[in-house]
Amino acid sequence: QRCLVCISVVTVAAIIAIVLGMLLGMNNDNEKDDNTESATFILLKDMVTSVWPDSSDSVSDQSSPQYAALEWLEGNAYLDDYPEWKRIQRYVLAVLYYSTNGDSWQRNEKWMSDEDECLWASAASDPLWASAAVNSVCNNETGFLRLDLRANNLVGTIPLELGRGLSNSLEIVFLSDDEIAGTIPTELGMLSNLVALGIYDCQLNGTMPHELAALSNMKYLYLGGNALSGTILTELGLLTNLVEFYIESNFVSGTIPSFFGELEKLGHFVVNDNVLTGALPSEIAKLSKLEYLHCYINELSGVIPSEIGLLTNLLHISLDENEISGSLPTEIGNLGRLDSLTLNDNAIGGSIPSEIGRLSNLVSLSMESLLLTGMIPTEIGRLANAQLLYMSNSGTFSGAIPTEIGQMGSLIQLWLNGCQLTGSTPSELGRLNSIEYLILDDNLITGTLPSELTQTRNLKMLAMDNNGVSGSFPDGIENWSNSLEAIHLLSCAMNGTLPTEIGLLKELQKVNLNNNSWMGPIPSELGNLQKLNWISLGGPMNGTLPTEVGRLSNLRYFWLLGPADMQGTLPTEMGGLAQLEFLGIHTTSVTGPLFSELGLLKKLSALHFDRNHLTGTIPTEVGEMGRSLENMTLFDNQLSGTIPSEVGLLTNLDMFGVHGNNLEGPFTCPKFIEQCLVSCYDGSEPQCRVL
Repeated sequence: QRCLVCISVVTVAAIIAIVLGMLLGMNNDNEKDDNTESATFILLKDMVTSVWPDSSDSVSDQSSPQYAALEWLEGNAYLDDYPEWKRIQRYVLAVLYYSTNGDSWQRNEKWMSDEDECLWASAASDPLWASAAVNSVCNNETGFLRLDLRANNLVGTIPLELGRGLSNSLEIVFLSDDEIAGTIPTELGMLSNLVALGIYDCQLNGTMPHELAALSNMKYLYLGGNALSGTILTELGLLTNLVEFYIESNFVSGTIPSFFGELEKLGHFVVNDNVLTGALPSEIAKLSKLEYLHCYINELSGVIPSEIGLLTNLLHISLDENEISGSLPTEIGNLGRLDSLTLNDNAIGGSIPSEIGRLSNLVSLSMESLLLTGMIPTEIGRLANAQLLYMSNSGTFSGAIPTEIGQMGSLIQLWLNGCQLTGSTPSELGRLNSIEYLILDDNLITGTLPSELTQTRNLKMLAMDNNGVSGSFPDGIENWSNSLEAIHLLSCAMNGTLPTEIGLLKELQKVNLNNNSWMGPIPSELGNLQKLNWISLGGPMNGTLPTEVGRLSNLRYFWLLGPADMQGTLPTEMGGLAQLEFLGIHTTSVTGPLFSELGLLKKLSALHFDRNHLTGTIPTEVGEMGRSLENMTLFDNQLSGTIPSEVGLLTNLDMFGVHGNNLEGPFTCPKFIEQCLVSCYDGSEPQCRVL
């Protein structure tokens, strides 16, 4: 019996061993099947490695885009019908798809399908294609011509296969406004037929590869908006067909190579927002077809070469925010086609050459923050097509505003602030029928405002702060009723009365008339200005604060600064100004109590009622003003009673000033108030304590 048991045990063990062996064998067979590449896959892999032997590692790595592309290609329904060049082409496009997270593209219709790759989704055509003479995606004889995947949510890197596999066909490559990182593959230099390369507003780094110089058919090179570094390649001088060159908004350094003067077809040279140094090379005079010269926001130095006057096809010059010195060459007047000239923020000095008046097509002239001297030439009035004239802080001029500016009938914006101009405001400015912004702040202008100014019926902003102009508003301001949005006469010598017609300026949003000697009452018609959000007045005014102010539902800032001889009390209607953020009435002689409606001003951050004749107590409702209030000063009035404990509810209050009143204690300032200016007495003993 024991023998039979032993035999049975052995038999069962043998059976179990056999079963386990079979199961393990099956698993090994499955693993073998999982790792076994089909004959078709091996054939495709051999095809790739025979063309590019160094790609054996990438096509064997199961996690690589190349391996994924081969797997996809293996499953193509019409694979057997494709010639080798088409298999390579589809493989390359598949590698691009997998390298840039194609499943998340915004436009990936038909991509990775069995349909012909020439039908896969791409961006719509635009005028560039006509100029590049590439109007179709594919050519049945040579292959893929145009790859345009702009703003398509590509995330990843550019595969080197793009340059290798489409070297004999591709003419257009646009992969802009995407999250493409890494460096520019040197293999792109193999695209011998390439006409346009645009990889801009992406995340490329590194330098421009020298191999790009081999692209002899290149007309359009756009690499702006990346993080490229290094210098501008001298080899790019070999690209004699180059028409447009854009590398703006990168970190490219070094100088502008003189070889650019040999690129006779160059029309656009755009290198702004880099760290380029040195001077503009005089060789640019050879670029007879140049239309755009954009070099702003760099570290360029030297002077503007006089040879620039030979570039008679120039339309736009932008050299602002550099370190250019010297003077503006008279030859600038030869640029008869020039549309815009921008020279802001340089060290350019000297006088403005009278030849500037010959720029008959100029629309925009911007010369701000320079070191100019002399007088503004009268010839500037010949710029009949100019719409924008910016000369803020452009130097220390002598003399007055030229009356000839009144001949610039197309002018929309005139900025002459901070130029030390003297004399009076020319009445001829009233001829500027298109003017919208007349900015003359921070000069030495005197006299009164001419009534002719009110003939400018499109005027939106009149700014003359910090001048010596006097008098009052000119007659006829009702002509601005449909246009004027802001008037600035801060710190002048204005000494007239505010006209009631100001209430007709229904578009008015900002009025800044402080630090003057205004007289008379505040017109109640101000209450008609429903768009008004800012008003600042000052001077020896009288009368009462009009209750109509409470109708200014959009008002955010109200400031009345004396010394004034106002009568009456604070209008309770001001409690309805729900948008108010700043309320200041200072040295005006207003009397009466603080209105309890102050508690309704929930957005108020600053309240200043200093040096008036206010009486009564501080209302408990101030505690309802909320967490927006940061500053409250009521000093030098005739307030009495105790300071309400509700002040402690204003937890964002930084300054609390009530000294110079007749307040009683005791009161302890809350700890969160940084500046607590309090004085209150019970008899002769101080009853207020400041922490």
